[in-house]
This record gives sequence, structure tokens and C-alpha cells, in this order.
Amino acid sequence: MRILIPAVLLFCATVAVAEPRQHGNLIYDLPANWSPGRHEAGILTLIYDGDDEACKFCYIYLSAGVEKSGDLASFVEARAPLFIDEDDRDAITVLQAPAVSEAGPVKIALYGLKVDSNLLIVMGFELPDRFELVAFDGYAYDEEKLAKSMTVFSDEVQPLFTSLQFVSMGARPLLPEPEPGPLSGVYWGWHNETVLGIDAMMRMEIAHRLLVFWEDGHFFDGEPPNGTRPLDRDALMAVANADFGTYTVSGNSLSLVFADGSKEELNRAGFAGGSNF
Repeated sequence: MRILIPAVLLFCATVAVAEPRQHGNLIYDLPANWSPGRHEAGILTLIYDGDDEACKFCYIYLSAGVEKSGDLASFVEARAPLFIDEDDRDAITVLQAPAVSEAGPVKIALYGLKVDSNLLIVMGFELPDRFELVAFDGYAYDEEKLAKSMTVFSDEVQPLFTSLQFVSMGARPLLPEPEPGPLSGVYWGWHNETVLGIDAMMRMEIAHRLLVFWEDGHFFDGEPPNGTRPLDRDALMAVANADFGTYTVSGNSLSLVFADGSKEELNRAGFAGGSNF
């Protein structure tokens, strides 16, 4: 099977934009055919939810980035296994060694791997003071599947990667600065949801939720890593944790803006807690 990794394009087609998002230092436009999935160890997985025939089992990975040390090609080569399951790390074939090119003030390295029946394209960015790393995982079981995956990469993924903006280089963060608010402490709520059981039968379950608020205007969705001590915004952003953000209260309405730029509205009737909100 012959696989050609396309060169990095400095001028790309416009991405089909759903809405802007942030992952740590990265600002990107979420394409219409992709949705956020698992977030683990600083890596966010975007799942392809378009036509299965176009790109079955395709994923985009965005990592949290690190402080710059060494050269870009070595960084990309050393960090690529982060996007590969441990069970598959013995089934790697290098298709293209990290190739570095200049893109204005940013260096970009492109690295191509065959991992079992998948194609993994890893792209690294060298910024003035840090490295960033992203990847595309496409199904490449045969020539037909490979061609379809490469079409989606060229049309949707590569434009996304090459249009990334970086907060450390002046891009405006999506999370607003906090304003002091009336909420403080731990709040608990629940709602009913319909789930599909392993017996293919639908049933209702109660889903619980925990929110922690600080009077400085921050909140955390779930159990904060430092408990109820003051929230360390910089530390959470450094690992691309998107479970926190800032809140505002207006009447019975509670507005949440998360670190990734997503928003949510809650109301008093649907949430209970330790104060009179």
C-alpha cells in the first residue's frame, strides 16, 4: 500500500465552522462534522460524526502542549505515541519522518505513521516558548478506506490544523475574566435521562451533577483537583482542563462559560445547593 502525506499548506480552504473553541493554548474552529469526545491526560479527542462511508473511525487529537525544549522534529517523534494505544505501539511503520517547514513565525513538523490498519498524521508546532502537538487518526484498512480518510484530512483536518491560533502568541482567550458573584461552595443537582441498556431496552436513569463555586466568579464542574481551596486557573489551563470557567447570575438564571468557550444556562428550579440561589 502506497501512502503519500501531503505537504503543509500555508493557504487553505475555509473550514466549515460550527463555533470557536479553546484547548489550553490552542484556539480553533470546531468543524461542522466533528464533535468533542473524550478528554484524558491533556488530550482532547474530536470525533468524526459525518458520513461513516466518508471517514469511518476517524479522530482528531489536540494535546495540551509543553514548554519548548530541544528541537521540533525530535519532540514530534518522541510524543507521537501519546496518540497510540499501548497495545498498538508494536505495530508502527514510519511512512514519513518528521519534516519541518516554516509557516511565518511558526515552524511546523509533519510526521506520518501506519499503526496497524490506521493512518496517523502528527503535526507539531514550534512557538517562541513552547511546542504544540495535534494529530489525525484515519482508517486505512485498504486503498479505498485510505483514500477516503485522506480526502477528509485534506478537506477538513489540515485546514483546521493550519488555522490554529495560539494564546501565547496573542490570540484572545475564549474564557472571560471572572467577576465577583454571589455563589460560594458546593452545589448538587440531578435530572432524568433516557439510556439504552445492553438488552436494547430504553430506561430512565437519574444523572447527578456537582458544581463548585467561588465568590471571585469561578466555578468547577465536578470535583476540583484542589477541593474548595481557591481555584488555580493557570494550572488548569496549562493541562487544558475544560471543566472550569466563570459564571454570572441574573435573577433565577445562572450562566456558565467554560474554559473551552462552550456555554450553558441553568435555572434555580433545576438546581439546588447550599445557598438561597
